[in-house]
Amino acid sequence: MKKATYFFASLMAFAGMLWLSCSKMDDYKQHLKDRKYTGKVDTVIVQPGYKRLQLALVLNNDPSISRVRVYWSNRSDSAEVSVERTGQADTARLMIEELQEGNYNFEIITLDAEGNRSISTYATGQVFGDSYVSTLNNRVLRGASLTDDGSKVILRWSSALSGEIGLHVEYVDSRGRLQRTTVSASEVVSELPDYEEASQMRYRALYLPDENAIDTFTTAYAQATLPLFERKLDKSRFRPLLLPTDAPDAYGWIMPFLWDENYGEPGFHTPPGGGLPRWYTIDMGDAVRPHRLKFWQRIDGGFVFNRGNPKTFEVWGSNDPDTDGGWQNWVKLLDGESIKPSGLPLGTVNESDVAYARGGEEFRFEGEMLPAVRYIRFKVVDTWSGEDFTHLLELSLWTRDRL
Repeated sequence: MKKATYFFASLMAFAGMLWLSCSKMDDYKQHLKDRKYTGKVDTVIVQPGYKRLQLALVLNNDPSISRVRVYWSNRSDSAEVSVERTGQADTARLMIEELQEGNYNFEIITLDAEGNRSISTYATGQVFGDSYVSTLNNRVLRGASLTDDGSKVILRWSSALSGEIGLHVEYVDSRGRLQRTTVSASEVVSELPDYEEASQMRYRALYLPDENAIDTFTTAYAQATLPLFERKLDKSRFRPLLLPTDAPDAYGWIMPFLWDENYGEPGFHTPPGGGLPRWYTIDMGDAVRPHRLKFWQRIDGGFVFNRGNPKTFEVWGSNDPDTDGGWQNWVKLLDGESIKPSGLPLGTVNESDVAYARGGEEFRFEGEMLPAVRYIRFKVVDTWSGEDFTHLLELSLWTRDRL
């Protein structure tokens, strides 16, 4: 009898506990049913910057959303932005300033006017600072030259590094005005029109560490001096002027090959015999003060820095050449000497010598008082091997005289 009474009491206690548990569960379900949640953020776009970042928060169409709150640093920091709904999928933007450089984890919730909140949305992002800036490198300016007419500066750049979006360039034009231009990341050759000669140009590289970045990062400025103005003489106006004492051509290598813009064979060749020096005369078509001369010597077949290529030479100028081939009406403009870069003995060259010769040898006319001349006489005083014939592949001249 006692056992039956004990069993009945236990059964009743268990039933009471079950009823209480079910009652609490029903209460919890009712609580969930009564609780209101706002719609969560659909998309988070993290836009990094310099010691700051911006969050673009794309909201769903829940019209009750009035605020968006963002937590970071394990919820020790937070910020909030108000929302004005338009009935569409609005985007709220939140700028977070004064952040240390590094990676961040963000928790984002929406709230309505009554304080009801959404389920959390999570995002990660990076903030860039001085450590990142210290890794950025400027582009290398490989060279600055002029167009043939001298009207534009041609800039040749190294390739852009990863993350670079271009170059910011500042220079002064011919009227002394500051000009600014941008060189795209894909450009390795660019032009500066209307420049002031010998002025300072400066440039710096622009970087975006992320396609969504809100700040453009830059390197320090580098400087370069723009070239002096000069223009290449129009060689289509050049003509041979054969005077009585001038050397003739030989082997079909005629004088017009000197200015045909073909830097390979054939060029101009004089016949052997007659001793040294030998000279020939060119009508440039206009009277100019020459500033620079460049010639390309014969290279292939063992001729480079050898045989009849000029070793020492003179350039003379006149506006009224002596009809008898004399020198009375001529003035010396240049003493020139061809120099082999390696300094190796005659008949021996290296790759640098050949590359230098293929690029052409350059000589400058010195002095501000040089006369403007229409005719030049190229006088070969000595050849590399001492032979009394001479040859060249191409000849170009520049002047600082403006048209």
